[in-house]
Amino acid sequence: MDGSSNLISLLKELKLNFASLIALYMRLYKSLILLPKELNNFISFTKLYMRGCLSLTSLPKEISNLISLKKLLIRGCLSLILFPIELGNYISLIKLHMQSLILISKELDNLTSLTTLDVKEFLNLTSLPKELSNLLSLIKLHMKRYLSLIKLPKEFNNIIFLTKLHMKGCSCLISLPKELGNLTSLTKLCMRGYSSLTSLLKELANFTFLYLLF
Repeated sequence: MDGSSNLISLLKELKLNFASLIALYMRLYKSLILLPKELNNFISFTKLYMRGCLSLTSLPKEISNLISLKKLLIRGCLSLILFPIELGNYISLIKLHMQSLILISKELDNLTSLTTLDVKEFLNLTSLPKELSNLLSLIKLHMKRYLSLIKLPKEFNNIIFLTKLHMKGCSCLISLPKELGNLTSLTKLCMRGYSSLTSLLKELANFTFLYLLF
């Protein structure tokens, strides 16, 4: 199906109670430009998955009302390139997966319940926002193909419960902050595509139970 009006029409035809709907999976809505404002009626929403919505350029401000949302996945929505400010209201969100953005917004630091953050293919991002260090509940961080990333913020050491860090294809990253050594809960580190192994191993010398993938 194409278009937001068709999506709402379908839900009405199925006689679904918006208030009781807990999950919505949208795949290959290639002509969908905007999400319907009626989404703010889905007050019990806990999961929203969107894949291949190629024409989607932004999220409506009404989507910020989905305060029960716990899992959000946005993949293959290639026209959605900015981190939606509205996501900063999702204080119950525990898993966030996004792809192909050009900027990580400072509103990210409001997601204090987040345990899994999967943000891939930020091709032009040269550094991470220090607000990332406010995600104190984070235990899994997946970063892939940050082709222009050259440094990590020293505030990274605040994510003390982080157990898994995946940074594949960050080919321009030339060093790691010494503060990374404070992440004593870290048990798995994947740094495939990393070009300077000498400095990397020096920073990780204090880790006893760390599984490395290169």
